[in-house]
Amino acid sequence: MIAGLSATLLAATFLAATAAPAQTAAEQKEEVVCQLLDTCGSETAAPPQASPSPRGAPRTTSTRGFSLARPKADTAAAAAAAPVANRPTATKQSYASSKPKPAAAGKAGAYDLRVTFKSGSAELAPSAKSRAQMFASALQDPRLAGRRVRIEGHTDSIGNADKNKDLSERRARAVADLLTASGVESGRLDVAGYGPSEPLAGLPSTAPAQRRVVAVLVK
Repeated sequence: MIAGLSATLLAATFLAATAAPAQTAAEQKEEVVCQLLDTCGSETAAPPQASPSPRGAPRTTSTRGFSLARPKADTAAAAAAAPVANRPTATKQSYASSKPKPAAAGKAGAYDLRVTFKSGSAELAPSAKSRAQMFASALQDPRLAGRRVRIEGHTDSIGNADKNKDLSERRARAVADLLTASGVESGRLDVAGYGPSEPLAGLPSTAPAQRRVVAVLVK
């Protein structure tokens, strides 16, 4: 019994000692800036290395694992003929609207604000208000001066799709309103709601993570 308790205490101590420290306010702001500008980790990125190729073979490089070999004629023709998928556009709001295609969180130029709402509500939770205020502070960084950002609202697929779209717009607007109240010029913000139409890949459309607000750098 004592031995088991000791082992449990040792395991808990080890986990506490190896747990990642919480981000400081400065680190959070830097994460926002570098994700929106797509510069995270660029300081340590290694330059592409040329790969030797046998005589007569197409030249390639090792850039991020992608081959830069010239495509064959039939491959290029097939790619040119492939249809472009249509994606839903955003509903215009009182904020500026660019009729954009939504961006997935985690991609270049996008930042998931990781804000939470009560189920079926556009009221921001206290922790969400704190994160939105941190984001507002990050938007004051000189590297983002004058840059416009689109605030996108997304929901899960539970319930009526039209109601979810309206809810996503209200949630995006709630975040935008808080940003302007925190000092961000309203002219720098677009607001768009996509409801459940743009689920995160790899997750069920009903997953809580689908209920999110994402900021996307417009220009």
